[in-house]
Amino acid sequence: MLSSFVLDYLYRKNQREAEMILRSVLVDNSFNVKLSGFEITGFYDNEATKEGIKKLFANIHQSALYTSEISTKMLHISSWILAIGFIVVVTSLFLGFGNSLFSLLVLKIWLSYVVVGHYLELKHLSEKSNYICHEAKRIWAYRLENGENGTFIADALAVSLLYETTLSESEILLSTKIKNKYNDQLEEQWIETQHRYELAE
Repeated sequence: MLSSFVLDYLYRKNQREAEMILRSVLVDNSFNVKLSGFEITGFYDNEATKEGIKKLFANIHQSALYTSEISTKMLHISSWILAIGFIVVVTSLFLGFGNSLFSLLVLKIWLSYVVVGHYLELKHLSEKSNYICHEAKRIWAYRLENGENGTFIADALAVSLLYETTLSESEILLSTKIKNKYNDQLEEQWIETQHRYELAE
């Protein structure tokens, strides 16, 4: 039996392989099957939700919520790093150190993927996952009024695929430190979502 922290370790060690495992676990958990050969505990909090498309979408929504909140907080940190690097570069140029080895090194690092690229990747992930959360709420609200008809299923699958595509495109490893720090708050948000949209019904 694997716990969620083992999955986190695997993800950081081999991201692509771990993504395949996570998708298999998602299917197993959502449809109450054991196709992957893995039994995961503590990864989703939707045991009260009936197996099927509804539970799949609930699992995706919960993952998107965590991704949105964690990536947004990581983006704030990355913004400060970007700003500090910019200030150092501008200050060096202003003081006449533009041709110094130090200034060139700082400028190269600042313009590299390490700073600018990482910031842009985080921004994309944060915006996309936030959009997915908003769409998920819209779809759950639709379900409350119209039931689990074809439109609900189609929308739920479309948003689920969008989330999985977003993760595949992103090369960002979400911060475990931030997740642990805000885990209780995130769990409360998800419980509130479960009650609001009657996900246990």
